[in-house]
Amino acid sequence: MRASHISARAKESLTPAELAEKVLEDSGYRDQLAAENTIEAEGRLENLMELVAQMREYEREAEEPSLADFLERITLASDVDSYDPEKGAVALMTVHTAKGLEFPEVLVVGLEEGVFPTSAASTTTPPSRKNAACAMWRSRAR
Repeated sequence: MRASHISARAKESLTPAELAEKVLEDSGYRDQLAAENTIEAEGRLENLMELVAQMREYEREAEEPSLADFLERITLASDVDSYDPEKGAVALMTVHTAKGLEFPEVLVVGLEEGVFPTSAASTTTPPSRKNAACAMWRSRAR
């Protein structure tokens, strides 16, 4: 993969989609995925093209499109926004996303000593240990 050197001026003058396309082109990543000729590489390439398409849609809608604003918007969008408890479906989310919400039942995966909460969370009540406790309290059925 070739190194990509994009100047600060170019970053500021390009739209988010143009910047993404430039990074994909200059880095050689798009060509590398196309050359792999595998289902996984094809899926990755499709995902990247969908990302660029979403950026273009954002650019049409935003008054002053910027990469920072685009990233903020997509970070705030999640499956929780369209969660319908009447559908009886499973909602997957991070502990951070679940803060302030309640669900009938909650399963916390990856709750393993030293992993989550981290092993550094041993003495006081650091964020990792607090997040683990908060995750367990998201369930109405305790």
